[in-house]
Amino acid sequence: MSLQSLQAQKIVERLMNILGKNINVIDTRGNIIASGDITRLNLFHRAAKAAADQRKTVLVDDNNIIDYEGCKKGVNIPIFNDNKVIGVVGITGEPSEVEGYGMIVKELVELMIQEDERKKLELFHSRAIRSFAKELIKHAEGEDIDLLYSRAKLVNFDCSVSRVVIVADICDFSNLIDINEEKSEIMLQSLKQQITDIINSVSDLRYDVAFNLSEDRFIIFKEISGSMDEYCLTVQEQVLKKTGVRLYIGVGPKCDTLDDFNKSYTLANVTLNIGKKMSRKDMIYFSKDFRLQLLLKQIGDKQKKEYMESFGEIFKLPIEKQSKDLFLTIRAYYENSMNAQKTAQALFIHRNTLLYRLSKFKELYDIDITVPYNCMLIYIGTILMDLD
Repeated sequence: MSLQSLQAQKIVERLMNILGKNINVIDTRGNIIASGDITRLNLFHRAAKAAADQRKTVLVDDNNIIDYEGCKKGVNIPIFNDNKVIGVVGITGEPSEVEGYGMIVKELVELMIQEDERKKLELFHSRAIRSFAKELIKHAEGEDIDLLYSRAKLVNFDCSVSRVVIVADICDFSNLIDINEEKSEIMLQSLKQQITDIINSVSDLRYDVAFNLSEDRFIIFKEISGSMDEYCLTVQEQVLKKTGVRLYIGVGPKCDTLDDFNKSYTLANVTLNIGKKMSRKDMIYFSKDFRLQLLLKQIGDKQKKEYMESFGEIFKLPIEKQSKDLFLTIRAYYENSMNAQKTAQALFIHRNTLLYRLSKFKELYDIDITVPYNCMLIYIGTILMDLD
């Protein structure tokens, strides 16, 4: 590797703040690529070139300054990476005053470079694993699975760990961002990065992967450990607390093989869309809790229409407000095991109000909703309305 000017200038600024001395960074050809004295940029530094060639520190003092034309008094220290000289750091000043800083500067610079390289590797790995994750959710069953497993090894994706795919959407995204203002695009990119960072902060980065897939959508590959419900709640709470943004979350089924990720993503996505329409307050939807909805989603439009029309006027559009309220009541009634007391509590209404609504439905449509089979049929119809 070789030192880059921008990287070198950052090193100069950090060292000058620490030492209070002028610092130069010189490449292995002897050219000054960063300096606290901008007038010296791009000048040839003979002493630094000697330090790089000889792989040792070169002092410039009153006795030998004539041999290093254009150089100032100071100390020039070769910097190593993987036992190769990658540049030289020069400290300007009387050698007797600055020589003592030599080893400190050498270690500091080499640590800075190693840290820079570590961050670059982490960035490259992060990009590679995000790219791999995107391929996984697009991968159709039956395609070249061996190639996916080979890529998984390359990006250190542990295939022995069971995960689920989680889809998270920003609530009311269209109202959040004004796409006509340039500053909004900057704000959007910053917000997406912030949300991704928050998700990573509450995840196990050894096994979990989180990334922004599109404008308002985030994908998480979450290792199955602990309570998934608690994890999703933590993500929601932390994002809301730190950004003021609320998230809808859909959770797909378990992935035991790489072939499962596309299915888990698809079901998480469909579950999320169904959950949004059903307007549940918690805003977290598990595919296992929507098995009936997912099944009904696969029914063709013709069959749906025939089913709805078989009930006469009940599901005929547009649905009046009175009918909507009755449908919500019937749905709650069915989901609470047709228990009147529990249903009334869930709807925050008096038990007598509930019984009145059930009686009203029978009066309007001649269907006794207290009969389990009848209740199930109407419940399915309300779901088909949501899926439409």
